[in-house]
Amino acid sequence: MILCGFVHPLQPDKLISSYLIRSRKTASSYRELEERKQRLQKLEKLYADMALQKELRKPGRKRKLREDEMENPTSQPVYKWRAQRKR
Repeated sequence: MILCGFVHPLQPDKLISSYLIRSRKTASSYRELEERKQRLQKLEKLYADMALQKELRKPGRKRKLREDEMENPTSQPVYKWRAQRKR
């Protein structure tokens, strides 16, 4: 029996069960948050890849940089567009 926020000393099992329920819900919420973060990272990577492919389909001179030309070598290819003449 709970009176004024205190648990009656004869019913500690209710306190423990409510704590376990809250801790399970909290753990579940954190797990869902982590899954949402991972999904967001996947979607951002996919969006960046699609944007790159769209830019590569456009007309214009471009070339892939070699490993020795890059400041920060990465596993993904890096492209450089040539400057267009201003008229």
